[in-house]
Amino acid sequence: MTDKQEQDTAGVRVKPLEWDEYVTALTPLGTRYAVYREHGRDRECWAVNVLDGSFDTPKLAQAAAQADYEQRILSALTTS
Repeated sequence: MTDKQEQDTAGVRVKPLEWDEYVTALTPLGTRYAVYREHGRDRECWAVNVLDGSFDTPKLAQAAAQADYEQRILSALTTS
């Protein structure tokens, strides 16, 4: 997000994703974020179905999903 976008969205907050016991979150727009375990060559890691990369813990994967969700929502807003 650029400085201009941050200024334009000042005071606007995106509701946090609500995760269920199966480590999935459904957005109001119908997008499903799912955190799942991956078994790498040398370590166990976690991934998110709509993101590239892996994370050391499920909580870090959820935080990345939340950041992605917020960026998608805020990028669709305008002040004009």
